[in-house]
Amino acid sequence: MKENTTSTARQIIRIFPLLMRNMRAELRSADEWISPSQFRFMSMISEKDFSMSELATKQAVTKASMSNSVTSLVERGWVQRIPDPLDRRSIKVELTPAGLQLLLEIDRHLELRVSQMIEKLEPGQQACLGDGLEVLEKLLQNALPSKEPNTTGSDPAKSRLAGDCK
Repeated sequence: MKENTTSTARQIIRIFPLLMRNMRAELRSADEWISPSQFRFMSMISEKDFSMSELATKQAVTKASMSNSVTSLVERGWVQRIPDPLDRRSIKVELTPAGLQLLLEIDRHLELRVSQMIEKLEPGQQACLGDGLEVLEKLLQNALPSKEPNTTGSDPAKSRLAGDCK
């Protein structure tokens, strides 16, 4: 059993750099170049406004580093700093309409490219890939050192794959 989990762990570790190289290449091919970390950051703030402190904590960087990152996105017109109406000492960061438009375009582009790759798989392989990714997502969400509760509603150890994925 341990050999199987070690082998799976090695496979995941090998896949992540490959995934990031592919994603970087796709992001570079967009009309406006955006780094994977900028894409991830903009995706995160598209869901809700965050204070600079919250962003620094979520990204595991210093407040000064986060401020520099935000400044570069402000200069490109993709995000803006706004005063927090509940705390005058705090600044929130939100997407601008141009930032949201860029994010939507990149999402569509990435979704199309990944869909094209997945379409090359047999239907059973597509189902197994989806099942495996669902398990991996739950596993990684539960592994985050966070005070936030698991919002997936299930334990990855109890997940069952729908089919025989070989």
